Amino acid sequence: HLSVSHSAISLGLGLGGGKSATSSGAPGGGTPFANTKSVTFDGVDDYGVSIPGILPHTTNYSGSFWFKVPSLPSSGYVGLFANQNGAMFYLYASGNILVSRATGSYWGLGGHKYINGLVSADTWCHFAWTKERNSDGVGGWNNPTMSYYFNGGSQGSLTNRSDASGVLFDPDVGGETGLFWVGAGYNHGLNAACLMDEFALWDTLLSAAQITNIYRGEESGGSGGTNGKAGDLKTFNPRNWYRMGDGTEAGSGTTVYDMGASAGTTTDMTLTNGPAYSTDVPS
Repeated sequence: HLSVSHSAISLGLGLGGGKSATSSGAPGGGTPFANTKSVTFDGVDDYGVSIPGILPHTTNYSGSFWFKVPSLPSSGYVGLFANQNGAMFYLYASGNILVSRATGSYWGLGGHKYINGLVSADTWCHFAWTKERNSDGVGGWNNPTMSYYFNGGSQGSLTNRSDASGVLFDPDVGGETGLFWVGAGYNHGLNAACLMDEFALWDTLLSAAQITNIYRGEESGGSGGTNGKAGDLKTFNPRNWYRMGDGTEAGSGTTVYDMGASAGTTTDMTLTNGPAYSTDVPS
């Protein structure tokens, strides 16, 4: 299991209360924003699963999340998240990140993109990405530009060659349901020993400045310090927002509620095989 001290973890995943929070992520009654919880995964069989929704190929989108690994993998790689169509985020023993595509014709997070040597053990990290569709005369969704950000700074972009759906949400094809796994790779395998916090998804294109603000814990258009801190995302209007303990779940139960604009029982996340809530958060 994850080597985080028990003093930092609330292991009680008892039954949670009813859903009464607002879509902004604040509890009902206007309680000020606070980030006091994250979710810890053991790297054996823990994961969270949700269905954040299906978007058409033509939709721009963005994503953002915080993660922390007590130690880098001793060898090989582990998965921190993936979707049903094979968009995957892998962490390697070297601290390298690989955002990878699925097999077949659908591309996950823009094809194979390595981001080298950025992740340190026992340190909160922020990762964000965007997809901007480019008009190519064939429906306008081929060759989107995927851009990547680590701790608020740009890590370059990648423009796909063809049939590049590039969506974290499953593309609008066939009978796909849009399954999405957190704390693991494709089909909830390659589980990572990690903490995860404030996982958010948008069906709009975030700007580089907005992503920097998110990393700094500032509300949209704000100004402040340069250090990473998980802040209030309500002014950025996320489509899906998993607060990983600070939503309606309030650090209890096996449901992480979707606090975004698309909140609903079908988009909530289910914690599976015993992940725990932790008081270790990016601040």
